[in-house]
Amino acid sequence: MTTITFKVTGMHCSSCKNLIEDVARDVPGVKKAIVNPEAAILTIEHGDVFDTAAFARMLRELGAGYEIQSI
Repeated sequence: MTTITFKVTGMHCSSCKNLIEDVARDVPGVKKAIVNPEAAILTIEHGDVFDTAAFARMLRELGAGYEIQSI
């Protein structure tokens, strides 16, 4: 299991948190996704492969202005 952490911009409420977690869990290989809304941090646990570009694209396609940056 590997952990990756992102800074997330564009979150405004608990619905944003839930939506981002749901989208992250839809990425193949993701086992766990947790957003800390106060810190604007997303932590993802995944298997051998995680496609960061695909995940970023999925968030952009929501049209809510979410952006991620690896930290």
